Amino acid sequence: MICDLGFLSLVSPAAIADDWQKYTALLGNFYLLDQQEFKSISCSIDVSTLDELLANLKQQVSSLKDDFQIDDTLNKYSLSFDKAAGLRIVDPTLGITILTEQGMANPALVKSGISKTTDGFNGVAQGADKEITGVFDSYIMPKQADIKLESVAGDSGHYVARYVKGGLDTMETMDGSDIRSVQTSQGINAVAESHYGKTDGDKFLMLKSEVHMDMAQEKIDMGVSVTYQKVDLLQLPETIIVKGTVSLSTSMQMQVATTITLNNCQVVK
Repeated sequence: MICDLGFLSLVSPAAIADDWQKYTALLGNFYLLDQQEFKSISCSIDVSTLDELLANLKQQVSSLKDDFQIDDTLNKYSLSFDKAAGLRIVDPTLGITILTEQGMANPALVKSGISKTTDGFNGVAQGADKEITGVFDSYIMPKQADIKLESVAGDSGHYVARYVKGGLDTMETMDGSDIRSVQTSQGINAVAESHYGKTDGDKFLMLKSEVHMDMAQEKIDMGVSVTYQKVDLLQLPETIIVKGTVSLSTSMQMQVATTITLNNCQVVK
């Protein structure tokens, strides 16, 4: 959630404070994880694309076990969240060791292939991290130090807020159970349309989002849908399904389709 247009310095501190209070009051209509009662949360992470990549790799080298050794920490992929430190993710690693080069026609080519495989593994994990972070950000109260709020107007059913966050000028509009966010900066134009449902406590919680982003070197069209699980009365993400395309300036287009699952979630109160 949550444009310094150069004249914010002319606005009185009291007016800025009033806008911030109004904005946070509007956000009170949403389910905000960091406003719930708990000390810490931890979950293991499963990413379908990483599972498939590792299974295929092990199958390919199963007949070459004397030539290669595969080590991974996929079962250590996890996250933790607490109100002070925020979200922390422990990424998995993949190591492929050549035990012998005997019989290899081109060892340099093999090493290049190994590097590309591990880079691909790490890239998928980093992409999953971004999706997880985005979902958690969608239901955490923003910090006033992280945004420059220009204006806010409306009520719980419809509001318009303008602010700068992460260097992006943003206009955020809520209409009923939908939020449309338009973000711009030099070389970036992004539109995100999110649909929210209601929790048992009558609070808004994001269920799906469509993101369209144009940048100098790439164009992203991505859809994300989220289901939740109740753990010790907390609403935590359970599955994050990501589908879309990434188009590069080189005319290359990549299809993205993966399911991220948070398992074995533990809550300390």
